[in-house]
Amino acid sequence: MGKYKNFMWVGLFMIVAVGGLVWLANYSEDVTQNEDVKIFDENTITLFYGDGCPHCEDVDKFIEENDIKSKVTFEELEVWENKDNAKILDDAAKICELDLDRIGVPFLFARGECYVGGPDVQEFFEKETEL
Repeated sequence: MGKYKNFMWVGLFMIVAVGGLVWLANYSEDVTQNEDVKIFDENTITLFYGDGCPHCEDVDKFIEENDIKSKVTFEELEVWENKDNAKILDDAAKICELDLDRIGVPFLFARGECYVGGPDVQEFFEKETEL
């Protein structure tokens, strides 16, 4: 009976070990899926900003004064308070191969190109609207 008891423990250990490996393989797959870059289509234009950012306020004033929203369709995402939007900003920066530690707002992602800082963002909108 002692021999069978040892086989039972070895069998139980094998079941637990295999189950753990299967779980770990599935968990690892889920983690990599969560790190995928957000898919942007070729027409995507997204302006990232932070609440209270003075440079963002300058861009917003430029957009209002030049009626940009009636001429260009774009999405605006706040990133300082919204972590999901901050992740989208990181995804856009990765597409442009920018150092994530050196990006800030205002940040414009337009048709696969990145524009960082107020002057670059305003220049994009000037060209887009032929100001």
